[in-house]
Amino acid sequence: MTTQPGKYMYCIFELPGSNAQSPGEVRSVLPLELAGIDPSYPSLSLVVFQDLACVVSDTTLKEYPVTREYSLAHQRVIESVMKDYPVLPIAFSTVAVSEQAIVEKVLQPRYEEFKNLLRWVSDKIEVGLKVYWKQLDGVFQKLVEESQEIRTLKETISSKPPTATYFERIKVGEKVKEAFERKKKELQERILEALKPHALEVKANSTYGDAMVFNAAFFVKKENETRFDQVLNELAAGSNGNLQFKYVGPVPPFNFVTVRIRWE
Repeated sequence: MTTQPGKYMYCIFELPGSNAQSPGEVRSVLPLELAGIDPSYPSLSLVVFQDLACVVSDTTLKEYPVTREYSLAHQRVIESVMKDYPVLPIAFSTVAVSEQAIVEKVLQPRYEEFKNLLRWVSDKIEVGLKVYWKQLDGVFQKLVEESQEIRTLKETISSKPPTATYFERIKVGEKVKEAFERKKKELQERILEALKPHALEVKANSTYGDAMVFNAAFFVKKENETRFDQVLNELAAGSNGNLQFKYVGPVPPFNFVTVRIRWE
């Protein structure tokens, strides 16, 4: 394992009143009540070029595994900075060899790009929404009740011995699955149709397991946040308690702008 020192990078933001002309000004004091991603190097600092600042912590030159612990530590630092400044999150496990490399290979050559991106994100927030069915058994039962074809197949099966209904049981399973996927798609479209007009961008993410109905990130103008929340509450109220809505935000805008750095 390498012990060569490095700088772990979290995010970039605009530092008002800063005009650090010297390459790689490092500010050792950062008013965040958090530790960095590596418990061995807890202190956070800033590497500054002109009015751009990159939040960093000491580390060694290594790649961090994508674990819940490390991912949350990375995100917590960014969320703390977000309380006071618009930020550009940096991709997880981005490590520079030095402060000078951050200035000369990142902040200085991409200065205008970062400034433009910061202006773009300054009046927007990312929020995430996941929707789950509360009672899957009830969902499947209702699908059977609503389908004459499935009910007829089940009645046919019930009148025969199990050894004679193998293929019929497979067909019932297939029909139920088709109805389930149609219902899920209908709900996804209904939720998206209601929320999309109040967001600038939407990123649909994969759903996992049968219970998850919807999974997406929304990029919302701050001035539209109240209306977005109202529509979301209306959707939840209209689900008759059958759906659970998990809403998180504001969160770092990873789904809509993430700084990726490829070292030569």
